[in-house]
Amino acid sequence: MATPDAICVRSRFQNIDGGYRLRDKSKWVCGRPAYYSEEDNSYIIYCDFDEVKKWLITEQENFDDDEYSWLCASEECEFQSPGQCTKWDSGTIVDVIDEKRIKAYDDLHVPGEFIDADFPPEMKSIGKPGDPCYPKVKVQWLLASHLAGFKDEAKLSLFEHVEPSDVMQGALGDCWLMAALAAVAEFPHYVQKNTIQERAVSKEGKYTIRFWNVVKRDFDIITIDEAIPCREKKWYQVAGRPLFAQPKNNELYILLIEKVRVLGGGWT
Repeated sequence: MATPDAICVRSRFQNIDGGYRLRDKSKWVCGRPAYYSEEDNSYIIYCDFDEVKKWLITEQENFDDDEYSWLCASEECEFQSPGQCTKWDSGTIVDVIDEKRIKAYDDLHVPGEFIDADFPPEMKSIGKPGDPCYPKVKVQWLLASHLAGFKDEAKLSLFEHVEPSDVMQGALGDCWLMAALAAVAEFPHYVQKNTIQERAVSKEGKYTIRFWNVVKRDFDIITIDEAIPCREKKWYQVAGRPLFAQPKNNELYILLIEKVRVLGGGWT
């Protein structure tokens, strides 16, 4: 197997998420390739000390025999490349960078088949300059089903294993919503039955969300498309990272529910 020139780490944790380039062979560790991310100032190296055999993402360039730490670790393995590992901490995905796959995604465009006229994929939908959460970075609108955070697009789902750890707040000041979603996620069946009417990823990119209206004492039914504002992608990304709520593995429901909240009260 040829040694990959670059590795992409996709994680909800921004201090390890990014692209890692192959280091000179003189800087390899434990006889295996080493990679470095200039953006995160972190490394991917192999650990073979104290009966620990894992690929690690770490802030250390090398290890002493008696002292080492890491930010994220793979399963126990003896693979020659970190891209061969399929299990990493906290749902982190580590892949060999595939330039053909990146080009294929460059050819995907939004909007999708269904466009929500109340919330078009335009900057005015997010707010106006000067608003607290108005993006200070260039925005790229992407379909939720095309986000780069997913290893296998064929296995996208609205709900996989609903649990509180699915919830991770982004740049939007909606901790109250994220906390409520985490609490409700203690009851997976309720979330799947009562939030999104669709039971699978929509081929049209159209979703119907139910939100309880405390004034009417009844559910509001809101239809949205799946266009999500993302940071413009970098060299190592298939597509940009969502600006706001972050997906876990291949689940879409948190992103879509947060978007409904936006329609009800704006991003700020």
